[in-house]
Amino acid sequence: MPEQELPGPEPSSPSPELSPSEATARPGPRPAAGYGPPRRVGFGEALSRGFRGSFSTSGRATRSEYWWFQLLFTVVYVAAAAVDAAVGAHYWILAFTVIAFFAPVTSVGIRRLHDQSKSGWAYLLVLVPFVGPFIVLGILCVASTPRPNHWGPALTA
Repeated sequence: MPEQELPGPEPSSPSPELSPSEATARPGPRPAAGYGPPRRVGFGEALSRGFRGSFSTSGRATRSEYWWFQLLFTVVYVAAAAVDAAVGAHYWILAFTVIAFFAPVTSVGIRRLHDQSKSGWAYLLVLVPFVGPFIVLGILCVASTPRPNHWGPALTA
């Protein structure tokens, strides 16, 4: 029995196959100003932005900026503790390190909260015994708000 063709739309001509480079090279719709994926910040830029904004809580900080800065603080803190123990300085070096980093670490944390459209006052939750630091840690891990907010435009690539 011969095959019958079913009525329907005319078959379209096959679209030309695109190579992977051509497929990614096509421009897509561009996001509106201030919108888009969060910008990734490298180690050097995170340190620069962290220390430049040491006493400023205005603006926003991306996740990568915040975590690179926290990594620096952790490395310096561990090194200061090791030197302090080796020298027997009775925690003077460690105390100096914590005091020196207090303002930059706090301001980067507050700017990180701003990046999620949260008030910087939420950073005070770290003072809640036992659970406070874990609550703030969970909040700081949340993705950035991909749109402008009260604290500035989205940090886009």
